[in-house]
Amino acid sequence: MRPSHEPDSVDQVLFIPINYNTEKQTLQLVESLAQQSCPSWNCLIVHNGGSSGSLEGGAFDEQFQLIKPARNVGYFGGARFAVDHWLGHHNRLPRWTVVCNADIRFNRLFVAGLRRATADVLAPAIIASDGVDQNPYMISRPRFHKTALRCMVLATPFVDGVARKVILSHPRPRGNIRVAGEIYAPYGAAIVFNRSYFDKGGSLEHPGFLFGEEITIGERCQAIGAAVRYEPSLRAFHEEHTSTGGAERSRQLLRMQRSSVRDSTRSLLMPPRS
Repeated sequence: MRPSHEPDSVDQVLFIPINYNTEKQTLQLVESLAQQSCPSWNCLIVHNGGSSGSLEGGAFDEQFQLIKPARNVGYFGGARFAVDHWLGHHNRLPRWTVVCNADIRFNRLFVAGLRRATADVLAPAIIASDGVDQNPYMISRPRFHKTALRCMVLATPFVDGVARKVILSHPRPRGNIRVAGEIYAPYGAAIVFNRSYFDKGGSLEHPGFLFGEEITIGERCQAIGAAVRYEPSLRAFHEEHTSTGGAERSRQLLRMQRSSVRDSTRSLLMPPRS
């Protein structure tokens, strides 16, 4: 891959979509990047499994590259694989690294907007199919009693299932227009990392295969003194659940989700690190 600009350019952006059985959605993401008003970006598509015929070979220009781990390494595992691949060919990461699901599409001004953005981690507006912005994921660190209750719910599959059905039976509130500002944790479908996050000691290490990365990032940012900022001027669109098998997820996937979120949530029962 030849970078669209020098990899140390202040405007350079690296997109890392994680593809697993989402070939159609990945192509839509690719198209949204091809339409960016600012050309200072590259894209490493991590292929974790499934069909990849349309993603192979000469389908893309040189700003795109498809890379394949030896096995399915999960969401943040795939992101780490891509970062290692980039650093194997370049001296340092670009200014911005965007880790995202394959079922995300970016507004054509997304890259241009990053030129003016600040903060160590950015949470863009992520507009779901029902029009709801999925950010901010958490504005502040949850209090102990709420965290303990959540851990109790996640500990029992039956209770977790009942809670899930109750939540899904109600439309999500659209809420008031939100303004930019510092938050605790970004929604995991698309997280934007400044190079400063890594310079401060941040990483993409996460104990779960899928799910729960929001709390991991929130806790890590508090530990290293990194700022997380909600920035609604940066807009992306999310075709929900296509990366994880649809809204009616398999029992195996639900167990994985419950385990990952439970493990991440338990970290909130400890005092915040400073």
